[in-house]
Amino acid sequence: MTWRFYPGSYAPMEAPLWYFVMQQAGYQQKIVELNQHIPIRAEAFEAGLHSTARRKYRKLREAGFACLQLSEPDWAAVHTFVARARQRQGYPISLSSEALEKLAHTFPQDFLVFEVLSSHAERAAMGVLIRINAQILYHFYPADEEKFLSYSPSILLNGGMYEFGQAQGHTQLDLGISTEQGQLNEGLWYFKHQLGAQNSLKITFGKSLTKS
Repeated sequence: MTWRFYPGSYAPMEAPLWYFVMQQAGYQQKIVELNQHIPIRAEAFEAGLHSTARRKYRKLREAGFACLQLSEPDWAAVHTFVARARQRQGYPISLSSEALEKLAHTFPQDFLVFEVLSSHAERAAMGVLIRINAQILYHFYPADEEKFLSYSPSILLNGGMYEFGQAQGHTQLDLGISTEQGQLNEGLWYFKHQLGAQNSLKITFGKSLTKS
């Protein structure tokens, strides 16, 4: 039997207690993933950026890039853009286009899409933002266009989501795990770290059930 827990940052006071309870019940840690999140505070997004990300953020704005929320997303187009970006990076996409669209239509207030456009209205980056609850937003399926990689448009994309969270009273932007089966992706971790992200653990517990 397997239990996959939410990131510790979702409930920092309760998570250690749950981990203790699981271990007392005979469960063992099977996979320990490193999750990263950005605390949403009163300060501007730029204030939390480290020096390299701050320079790129300013460069994006000076070059005329802008982050926008799509009011009526074309979910098939969203899926195509994300799938292409993930394929370039060597990652599969976990949901089919139909499954993603079904989720979005089932929870229309909780599945949002943001995109970054260049000064010539070319799509440079896109991401799905999921409203987990009144406090937490989750950046799901971040994706970017290869021709704009030198600008790092994902920085502006996360900035737009952060500002949305500020306006809506959220306190945390979950950027997801930076490990795969417990192995650290140093480049991904460093990128999120440059955005001011903090670490927490996302633990999977397992227990063998044998008949006596």
